Amino acid sequence: MAVTRIDISNRSNFADGASFDGVGPYELLEGTAHFAVDPLNQRNQAITDLELAPRDANGQVRFSADFAMLQPADPGQGNGRLLFDVVNRGRKTALSLNDVPAATDLLAPLQAGNGFLMRHGYTVVWCGWQADVPPTPGLIGLQAPEAIGPDGPLTGRILCQFQCNELTQHFLLADRDHLSHSPADPDDPSATLTVQDHPNGTAQPISRGDWSFVRLEEADAGADTEPNHVYLPSGFQPGR
Repeated sequence: MAVTRIDISNRSNFADGASFDGVGPYELLEGTAHFAVDPLNQRNQAITDLELAPRDANGQVRFSADFAMLQPADPGQGNGRLLFDVVNRGRKTALSLNDVPAATDLLAPLQAGNGFLMRHGYTVVWCGWQADVPPTPGLIGLQAPEAIGPDGPLTGRILCQFQCNELTQHFLLADRDHLSHSPADPDDPSATLTVQDHPNGTAQPISRGDWSFVRLEEADAGADTEPNHVYLPSGFQPGR
């Protein structure tokens, strides 16, 4: 895998320009990293459906990802080590090593906490790896090409699991608030919805005529839009 280009869209002082003992101030770089991979390289064949992605004139598959990097403003003051933080659902987690509480505001500036990583001169890098992270400011995701089969975009069966704490009539077809998986055929008679009392309980089928795939607006106003919710008029029961 090769990084073909780095686009920096924002460069700012970290922690209001605070100086960390022996290292000095830090800066935050944010932008987009562009990649190219050879689908014929054996090392890349573990990437699902890579061979079905569009290729450029050189036979490479190209994609991009959001990235962010914290580094000493004077790189020569760093310790020469890089800490790569594997983001959790698009969220940065490495600064928890500095006793920074989990952020509730995605747009809030990164906090230095006790400054442990900075005082020791580490460079910290985040890069998106999940293609289903929504393009929300503050989240870090990956922009992947669509796999195309002989008959067009790929289709297949997927499993979504939901659990609610209060009665609700609809769920987004996604993991939490990530990008949804819309059904290829909203009226597919073979689609199934089941309910069970606990994760290892017996699944009880719900009649296909009792639920449907809709957008949330469709459930309320009958709008003709792409379905990305499952809708059960009688409601999904809490604790099941």
